[in-house]
This record gives sequence, structure tokens and C-alpha cells, in this order.
Amino acid sequence: MSEFAADLIHHLRQAQSMVVLTGSGISAPSGIPTYRSAAADARWTAYDPDKVATLVGFERDPFGVFQVYQTMKRQCEAAQPNAGHYAVAQLEQLVPDFKLFTQNIDSLHQRAGSGNVFEVHGSLARTICARERRLVETWDVEQPICPACGAPLRPDIVWFGELFGCSDAASGKGCL
Repeated sequence: MSEFAADLIHHLRQAQSMVVLTGSGISAPSGIPTYRSAAADARWTAYDPDKVATLVGFERDPFGVFQVYQTMKRQCEAAQPNAGHYAVAQLEQLVPDFKLFTQNIDSLHQRAGSGNVFEVHGSLARTICARERRLVETWDVEQPICPACGAPLRPDIVWFGELFGCSDAASGKGCL
């Protein structure tokens, strides 16, 4: 083993606190397309971000945009965590004060066993009312509107141009 690897392992074993930041690359081996890569399956080659990843695009076609994200959500639900997700979850078990910040909206870290996850861009696993930003658990599939106020539903994620977008009501941790 190289001196660098041995030194790294020593420091990891001694760590009392750790912050990990992940992005789309960690989920690519699970079959989740990245957003900006040159690959043919990158998200923004399949979808125009101005139409589906902005508040303006959502306001123009809330039900169409909602369906795009439901398709993405189903893809994420079908994907399985990979070795990277499991390695991060194992690190969390070894380090007393561990925090994982992820830009991913796929929930694969949680499915791999990570518990202290801060979702910087929100999560496709949650749906909120576009007006009240309240978590909505069930809705009419044909008409995705808030059962409380009638506003369109949206994924609990941050779109381009938003300063914040997610409520993270489920964990109470909040999003950035």
C-alpha cells in the first residue's frame, strides 16, 4: 500500500468529525444521468432546463413540468445505491460527528443507509404545494393539485434561479 493511502486510512480511523459533499457523479454508476456532462443521456440534453427547471417554466406548464419530474422520480426509485453510496454510509458509522451534504435529489444516500443527510437541492421523494410549500403526501394522479388549496404541486427541489426551493418538512433539518 502506498504511503499516501496508509496515511489517509490512519487519519480516517482517528477522525472525530467529517463533512462529505457529493454531487451527481456518485449516482452515475447507479444509472442516474448527470445534469451537465457531455454524455448523450445527460439531463439537459433530454430536457430544456429553461422549460422544466425554472419557476417560469413551471408557471407556463405546471402539469407538464410535474410529469417530467415524476418520470425522473420513477427512474430514481428504480435505481439502486452503488458502492460509493455504501462507502459513505459506512464512513458515517465510523465517525462520531458526520455530516453528508449532497446536491443529489435521488435519495440514494438514504437508501444506502446514510442518516445525517442534508439535501442541498431538495429531493424528488417529496412533493409540495407550489403556493404554500407544504408537504403533500397524496394527490389525484390525473390532476396533481394541492388538496388543501388547489395550487399545482411541484417536486421539493431547488430550480435554477431560486434561492431556496425545498422544505425538508420530513426531517426538519431544512435545506440550503
